[in-house]
Amino acid sequence: MALMAPAQPGDLVLVRTKGVSFAIARRLVRSNYDHIAVVMHDDETLNIVRPRTVMLRLSTIGKPQNAPLVLRPNWHSPKQREEFMAEMQRFVGTTYDARKALLGVFVTFLRTWLGLKLCLSRRDASTDRHICTEAILFSLIKTFPDFSAIEGTELDYYALGFATTNDFLRIAERFPNLLAVVS
Repeated sequence: MALMAPAQPGDLVLVRTKGVSFAIARRLVRSNYDHIAVVMHDDETLNIVRPRTVMLRLSTIGKPQNAPLVLRPNWHSPKQREEFMAEMQRFVGTTYDARKALLGVFVTFLRTWLGLKLCLSRRDASTDRHICTEAILFSLIKTFPDFSAIEGTELDYYALGFATTNDFLRIAERFPNLLAVVS
């Protein structure tokens, strides 16, 4: 049985990717999730994955074994939601930044388990390689001015230079007016 009666276009879906390497990475960074996708329309989600960003069926990523969690931005208008989705659409076909993902897991591990504080160089959306968490965060900040409230908060993105799936959970917890847990 697939998930997601409650998912709507513009929603964010956190999932656990199958596979030993993903399970190890989640454990290293103390996260329940390793991927975030954006619901686009019909049964499609935008996924910034290796090697390139693709569209995947919501019914595929939303399977119960992926433990999906739906987060919904508190859009001020349908136009704002459409702007976000258009911004996300531009990532289709772009290259996944595997190097940034691996370095991010490493620095998150060092901080989480050993208390070491290293910081990667933060980049913006103008680069030609992306990871899911950062592309979505950049696009939310760009199209949803209220997201400026998260700037400088204790998110991994600001502390480590690497946005994590835990950042989205922290935003939903600390700023429920921006991002709500749906399921």
